[in-house]
Amino acid sequence: MVHLLAKYDPVLREHLVKVKLGKKIATSYLSPEIQNEFVSILAEQVRKKITNQVKESKYFCIIFDSTPDVSHKDQMSEVVRYVKMDENEVKVEESFLCFIETKGKSAEEISGLILTELENGGIQIGDCRGQAFDNAAVMAGNRSGVQKRISEINPKALFEPCTNHSLNLACVHAASVSSLCYIFLAHWTVILVLFCIYTSLGRLD
Repeated sequence: MVHLLAKYDPVLREHLVKVKLGKKIATSYLSPEIQNEFVSILAEQVRKKITNQVKESKYFCIIFDSTPDVSHKDQMSEVVRYVKMDENEVKVEESFLCFIETKGKSAEEISGLILTELENGGIQIGDCRGQAFDNAAVMAGNRSGVQKRISEINPKALFEPCTNHSLNLACVHAASVSSLCYIFLAHWTVILVLFCIYTSLGRLD
């Protein structure tokens, strides 16, 4: 990635040339550890900017969703939605903050993780006005789900099930009922993928 960027960045290209022609033992900042540190520092600065915008807006909504990665670790994404006011422009922003590794599967553990993550970012749960999760019982349960536990702390944080998850479940059930539905959805998926590839190639040109 660094070598690719160097083709378009003269400063980085000059640094790589100096490293290649210089001493064998020299500070190059190209080791995996240093690269990861750079990425972490940049990510932290982006998170700080987003959290500051959230604090300025005061009220916000939270969206948390998890999925296992290739190493079978459950990764939960943290997203906040808020109203950003910039001079005469007012718009709704939806910003990704980070991935969190979730080790616990219970509603108590997940809700505790969410509250801790918000607190670490300096975001007050008392200013939350909405929460959106998938339709799993552990998240959406009315008795002891994550949304219920957060609502008990802040009754103004209204829960709204994720419509994308609902649509996904509807498509899964529709496809399982009829083979014609399965074929129809499969064909449309292929068409959409090809369309996305075609438009991406057009933008690159």
